[in-house]
Amino acid sequence: MNGRNNKILDLSTACTRQELMVYAKNAYEFVVYEAGLDSKGAFWEVSYNGNTVYLFGSMHYADSSIYPLSKDILNAFEASDILVLEVGPGNREDPSLYMMERGMYQDENTLEQNIPEEVYEMFVETIQPYGIQEEFYNKLKPWYAGFLITGLNMEANSYSAGLGIEMFFTLKAMGTKEITEIEGIKFQADMLDSFSEELQIEFLKWALAEIEEEESIETVDKILESWKNGDAEQLAKLLRGNDDGDNEALKEYNKKMWEERDNNMTKKIKEYLTDSENIYFVVVGAGHMVGETGIIAQLEKEGIYQIKQVK
Repeated sequence: MNGRNNKILDLSTACTRQELMVYAKNAYEFVVYEAGLDSKGAFWEVSYNGNTVYLFGSMHYADSSIYPLSKDILNAFEASDILVLEVGPGNREDPSLYMMERGMYQDENTLEQNIPEEVYEMFVETIQPYGIQEEFYNKLKPWYAGFLITGLNMEANSYSAGLGIEMFFTLKAMGTKEITEIEGIKFQADMLDSFSEELQIEFLKWALAEIEEEESIETVDKILESWKNGDAEQLAKLLRGNDDGDNEALKEYNKKMWEERDNNMTKKIKEYLTDSENIYFVVVGAGHMVGETGIIAQLEKEGIYQIKQVK
């Protein structure tokens, strides 16, 4: 928009394809920011004794509609020294390999032998169109099978982990900031593999039911819209609104997937808030920020932190 530089407009020269793409991107972002349509996300600034930690609730799967992020978010990231992710790019060549190791039977066991016949038949019907061979999918443990079909369904509906918040900030931080992890792949895989047999079967059934009823994508659409608007209250209802009642499997799920992890994350964030040398930019799933046991609620209960949602 401003020519070659501050002194030369160079109006007589045709721009390159690369310059045209940059211009189009800049023009699009200019309009989005001017109209206030940039994503506000689930974003908080927390201070304690002059130390600052930024907390950003992420979307693991997303599409291009969540970008650009607000300038408040981007400026906070630039001002930070350390990026904290649930799972960092880390010590292993491919962190997903450990998850797969824990998620597959290493003996003669099979998925078919460990779940009800009707659930296995529904799973096979769902997974086969993706071209995955039985030799592979029949060795999956039920919890991993549930995650796999959920991920495949997201990708099939144009939501991608490659467009998720973790990938966005990982690419921006590489070579410029320290990247660390608040949980790590081993913690997450071991936690998921600790699900009881009953919960594993229920987890797979939940995933299959969502796909069959087409509820999952509709819910994701609502979650993303609330997230883009910075509506933390609505996010809490959508992400953490399930009452476990007398459902023992759901009680176990909420305890392991949410409460215990919320507690562990909050404990580490408190440690970050005592570091006077660094500013931390913490990116974890938005569900861990909201809700009664979420990070924000736990920090507020302490009564010693200055907490401000930025949107």
